[in-house]
Amino acid sequence: MTPQTRRPLRPKISQRRETGNSKPLDKLLESLFLTPGGGGEHPLLGTSDYKTKERLRVKEERRIKAREASIRAAKERRLTRRNPLQSLIQPLNTKWDDVINNVQRTNSFHHVITTSIGGTELRVKDFQTLLGRHAWLNDEIINSYIEWVVDAANTAANAESEAPGGSVSKVPKFIAHNSFFYENLIKKGPSSTQGLMKRKKAPGTSLMEVDSVFVPICKGSHWTVGVVRPIAKTIEYFDSMGGDPRPFVNLMRNWLKYQLGDTYVEEEWKVPRTACARQNNGYDCGVFVCTNSFCVAFGLDTSCYEERDMAMQRRNIAAILINRGFTGDFLWGNGGL
Repeated sequence: MTPQTRRPLRPKISQRRETGNSKPLDKLLESLFLTPGGGGEHPLLGTSDYKTKERLRVKEERRIKAREASIRAAKERRLTRRNPLQSLIQPLNTKWDDVINNVQRTNSFHHVITTSIGGTELRVKDFQTLLGRHAWLNDEIINSYIEWVVDAANTAANAESEAPGGSVSKVPKFIAHNSFFYENLIKKGPSSTQGLMKRKKAPGTSLMEVDSVFVPICKGSHWTVGVVRPIAKTIEYFDSMGGDPRPFVNLMRNWLKYQLGDTYVEEEWKVPRTACARQNNGYDCGVFVCTNSFCVAFGLDTSCYEERDMAMQRRNIAAILINRGFTGDFLWGNGGL
């Protein structure tokens, strides 16, 4: 075949694809799977509305189940008291030891050391009932400490409620009454507490949303604490000297009947004889009340400490009051408890 009669060379494949009306492969694929403006899925290949709604429904179901599981776990933790992983009562560090020592050296009885969560001034004379040798705690110290316990417990409970994307209830999980509540019930009856429970944000049947109601009691020179637990339908009485719980239990039953009305069924409310640490001396009862209140709020066994710990615990209570709660060095949940 002569050179003049040879057929023309065929263009390479890549050259053929780039000529005429043909499109490169990558452009062709793009036109199939993407919208003309390059803004997403091709309308013919996009996810259907049904599939989108189904995915959202499954996602929401998972979120709700996770939240419900978290709430159940938190409730179980509050209902089950455990032993701490280490000794409940630990010595203060050097900084706080110095702070407490300075309070003890202050001679001005009316000098204000700190204030309670409600603004009550706590003076040197109050701290002497806490830090004095063989001294009985007064009501200002006990009421203030339990208020800080309840404040920290409610803050922790709110954080648990918010964690799975939930909301915080208007009804607090923990309520602290002061030492006058019990005497007021005896003298004036359950109806006298109606306004108080509104201020506590748990009037009437909303009381059933509460975990624990703390009732410190002073009979003569002896301090005890009762705990009503609507979440568990129990009435507990903690007496470090093993006293009779029946007067407290009967008074609380009348109070619950008034608060809850027809929803109160006496047979449903139990009175467990919960073990708690015992005292052999005649002056540490107020310290036991504070410590038992902490244990209940934190979910710890109320017999996880001993009388010999009380001297150290007095200094710890003083530090919490001066620190104004369980923050900073005393952050609620720290310490491996």
